[in-house]
Amino acid sequence: MPGRAVDSGSSASTVEDSRGALDQFQETVGVQFEHLAEAAKHTAQEVKTKAAALSGAQVSDDLSIVLFGSWARDELTEGSDDDWAILVGRNFSAYDPDVVQAMALAQMHLGEEGKKPGLQDVFGVPFSIDGLVDNIGLDADTNRNLTRRMLLLLESRELHGTIHAECWSLVLKRYLSTFVV
Repeated sequence: MPGRAVDSGSSASTVEDSRGALDQFQETVGVQFEHLAEAAKHTAQEVKTKAAALSGAQVSDDLSIVLFGSWARDELTEGSDDDWAILVGRNFSAYDPDVVQAMALAQMHLGEEGKKPGLQDVFGVPFSIDGLVDNIGLDADTNRNLTRRMLLLLESRELHGTIHAECWSLVLKRYLSTFVV
């Protein structure tokens, strides 16, 4: 599906709040997980702080700064690292000015104090939604690509930008739809 364009103005639906399942479980078993509640409060405060810092910055309509892992699970602690990436809704070159600007913006606000993403280049880099959607299975589907795709679906949240929900939907649709050549 090369050449697919992401419609940044679409009204793609978002995933429901996963915290409801934890609340229901706690009520059912009669046990409270205070450490998870504290982590959720800490995550909410940190997301609010980071989002406020980025609120005046402009990014291209086909980009999002996306957080993964503990940030998305509402389990952020003082020891958590900043797993983030620039999600790009089109193919791009290494020196694409929009992507370079978004990278600089993300690096300015994420990864300080030893919280940089790992060295595997899974996070802390830009990647295109086309690669996640088009390269499912066989040789073109690298471990890095599979990891990004699964974490986009299971553990991601948009910090700044507009295309996260639509990209999430494109990946899910690719799994659930019959692919016809």
